[in-house]
Amino acid sequence: MGGFTAASDRQKLDAFIRRGVRLKFYYHNDLTMAELVDELDQTLFTAVLHNDDRVLRYILTDRRNYSYCL
Repeated sequence: MGGFTAASDRQKLDAFIRRGVRLKFYYHNDLTMAELVDELDQTLFTAVLHNDDRVLRYILTDRRNYSYCL
């Protein structure tokens, strides 16, 4: 987890998760805050890539498939 969060913000978010575990709102073996953020970031990026009306169409060009005959 990084990006646009400061270390102090990450510590606060981790403390929030630990408090949730202690109060039994969250399970100890559930995803950490870093894992949650990474998963949501990947989900958002995938949604942007697969949206034909995306604003970033010209920056994020379609992936080309290359085939090689050796």
